[in-house]
Formats: sequence, structure tokens, C-alpha cells
Amino acid sequence: SRFAMEIMRPIPVAPLAVAVTVDRPGRRVRHIRGVLTADGDEVALASVWQVLSKETVSAGCPPLPHVLPAQLKPTAVLHPDWEPSYLGSMEWRFVHGGFGELGPAAAWMRMRHPLLPGEPPSPLTRVLVAADSGNGISGVLPLDSALFINVELTIHLARPASGEWVCLDAATRIAGGAAGVAESDLWDERGWIGRGAQSLLVDTR
Repeated sequence: SRFAMEIMRPIPVAPLAVAVTVDRPGRRVRHIRGVLTADGDEVALASVWQVLSKETVSAGCPPLPHVLPAQLKPTAVLHPDWEPSYLGSMEWRFVHGGFGELGPAAAWMRMRHPLLPGEPPSPLTRVLVAADSGNGISGVLPLDSALFINVELTIHLARPASGEWVCLDAATRIAGGAAGVAESDLWDERGWIGRGAQSLLVDTR
């Protein structure tokens, strides 16, 4: 139902360890904590509320406002000097907006590789991996002169995701201070699944 990640410090490209505990067990609701460490230092903390239900009650899924990814051409990554990177590990298909364009954007995303070797990514994994891109695709400041990096990521899901593709319909708002907010509506090919939000550190390079 909710996933929140606090990024305590830059996460290195290095061996990482994950520790997970269920600190609030329950039949219908439980809370889970996760700690990501690098060389013994905490680099990220996760907090998850999981709603467990045997029955599904639906008030109807909002209709998909965008064309499906199969109807769109793949979008080329415009920063090959960054490769290999997260950008190149994802397949991108923009509905509107695009790399290098300022303002709101919507893009379908699909993982090209598993997150862990030999383990097919679940639909939830695909949502969590994609949702961190809201600020990246909808930036309102030039990337070559400004920073707008997220210090956290919070995702609320109204239903389980399905399939390989995730669509982010994202907008970033910066009101002139040192902070900003990026918000994303999240979709799969069946319809709306939830929302993501990121608190941003805003600065000049």
C-alpha cells in the first residue's frame, strides 16, 4: 500500500547489504522495515505498509489516458557518455515530453535486465524501479546547470501492479527555494495503480 525510502547518503556502486524485518505483523496489515548498508554504513532506509486481503473490492479503475507502449516508438537515451547507467538499463517510450525537454512528461518504462541475477523482476519491483524517475523526466531546470535530486521516494499503491510496463505521468514544481516536489501518477497497461512523490534538493551545479 505504501513504500517510502529515505536516501541517507549517496549510494555507491559497490557491494550492498539488505536487512529486512517485520516489526508489525498482522493478518490484514503489517509494517516492514528495510536497511541498505554499504561497508557497514546505512545508505538508505525503507518503510513499507502492506495491506493483506483475500478479497478485492473495486470501485472501478480510472481509464488509461495514454496510448499503450506497443503503439509508441522506443526513445533513444541522449546521454551515452553516462553508460552503463540506469538510463540505459530501462526501455523508454515517451507519450509526451522527453529527455532534454523541460516540464511535465509521461513515459512508459520497462526494465531491460533483472534487478538481481537470475531472479525475474515482479510487477511491484518494476514499479519501484521506475517510480524514482519522476523528477528525471519532468525537470523544470536545465540539467547542465542545476541539481534537482531526490532525497526520498514515497509511493502509494491502490492495487497490485501487473505486467512489465509502468507509465509515469510526472510533474516537478520548484517554487524558488532550495527544495522542490516531483509527483507522478503511476499506471500499468490495465489502468491507474497509484502515485509517487519525491522531495527534491534544488541547487546550482
